[in-house]
Amino acid sequence: MKSDIDVSISNLNERDDGFLISLSNLTIDAAVEAGERFDEDYFRFQGLIDGSYSINGENHEIHFDGTMEGEDDDYFHFGKYTLRIDGEDVAIGRQYRTR
Repeated sequence: MKSDIDVSISNLNERDDGFLISLSNLTIDAAVEAGERFDEDYFRFQGLIDGSYSINGENHEIHFDGTMEGEDDDYFHFGKYTLRIDGEDVAIGRQYRTR
């Protein structure tokens, strides 16, 4: 299954595990694919997430541009990507990203 996503989210508030998560002016523009390979479920996201969010009232800016893939909730792979939170380059799985 393949889908294209072009979504803008404004003023969405959700409470989860004691956290108040608010999405404001968030844009998602991506291609998403999900299916089954060798009896394993997989997904692939390729695109852009850009905007702002807050957790318990603390505001943050986020920008993700790239690819992420997962298999059966056990394996996640981030190919070439850019992730910036509050203007700082961030590496997924590490505190700092080396260039």
